[in-house]
Amino acid sequence: MKHSAPSERRSSAGRWVVAAALIAALSLASLGVSLWVLLKKPWTESSSETTTTAPPGSSPQQVADAKAKTCAAYTTVSTAVNARANAQAPSEPEAVGANARLAAGLGSIYLLDRLDPATPPALADAIRKYAANIDEVAMFSLAGVGTDDPAQAARLNEWPALNTQITDLCK
Repeated sequence: MKHSAPSERRSSAGRWVVAAALIAALSLASLGVSLWVLLKKPWTESSSETTTTAPPGSSPQQVADAKAKTCAAYTTVSTAVNARANAQAPSEPEAVGANARLAAGLGSIYLLDRLDPATPPALADAIRKYAANIDEVAMFSLAGVGTDDPAQAARLNEWPALNTQITDLCK
């Protein structure tokens, strides 16, 4: 029977201690990040303090211009998303689906890039929520999630209310 030398036992035990300490540190870091994410207010939620007044430091003209720019971007994106989502091409159904995902994925970026700090907060919040929604629909669709999936169906079912809300805010 072979016995290990005391120094080999210590180095083996030392490795286990280091491994256990590393696992404990990673667990604590993971817990900290998880708590931060849970306690942090998501950027897609609207604040209970949201108002329709101008953001601080914005003139009425800046607010009007920002609103017009945001509403024009929304009109472009919603037209593209709805047109591509409802397109019919019996000879190339994959192309129709690809174009719909492309319109949604790029549409979210397009909208967020055109949000101005002077955009009225209620409109900016609704645009962010719409952008997040169409982006999620596109990503889950790319991942192979179909409209028969309950979560994907719920995301799609949010579109009419979001469209109505934004259309009303753009009046």
